[in-house]
Amino acid sequence: MPITNLVIMRGKRVNVMQMDAPIIDFIGLCENPFLNDCSDPYAVAVLLETDLVILDLLSLNFAPFENPYPMDLNLSPVTSIEYLIDCPGELISALYSLNSRSRRIGSSSWGGGAAGCTGSGGVAFTTREWPINGGEWGTTYSPYQELIFTG
Repeated sequence: MPITNLVIMRGKRVNVMQMDAPIIDFIGLCENPFLNDCSDPYAVAVLLETDLVILDLLSLNFAPFENPYPMDLNLSPVTSIEYLIDCPGELISALYSLNSRSRRIGSSSWGGGAAGCTGSGGVAFTTREWPINGGEWGTTYSPYQELIFTG
């Protein structure tokens, strides 16, 4: 039977976090880069079958971080690819706008608060910045906008 609950104990407080998908793995995130010395995590990263959820352990109700990267970890075969060159800037802006609006509504795989209480409506995200960083944004200049659509 898949596990969809994560129990978080901090001091005398115990919370049961219910996820919408089975949990694959989780890890505490600490300021210290050494995995053996993670005594006071500020967040917990939870890898689900379909998503990556990071819970803010410093917020009162362990609110999830708003994921800046749209993702769906389900495996689906690519059946179509469309490469578009020289797209209008308004189209690119509209796609970014749609993405940020759908994230503000609260599309998260985190089911809600403590003891299986799932909130109605959108999820209240933490105000803290996304804790995972790395990689580099491309700084190359291109005279035209490119889009690749897959599906």
